[in-house]
Amino acid sequence: MYSLLTQQIRQIVVSSTKVAENLKQFVLEAGSIYVHDSGYGYRDRVAQSQEAGASTVTAFYAGSFP
Repeated sequence: MYSLLTQQIRQIVVSSTKVAENLKQFVLEAGSIYVHDSGYGYRDRVAQSQEAGASTVTAFYAGSFP
């Protein structure tokens, strides 16, 4: 996770190729805005951000995000 404001890496998660992109591996901070690619653009990933009190900007496919 990279901070655009401080231009520093905030969190790093090393996993195997069998682990899908997910926000569960990160500690999300309330009031933060997370910008990510369509690999995170699913309802459950956006819900994780909202449950943490954060906002999300992401690309998504409408067929997988009814």
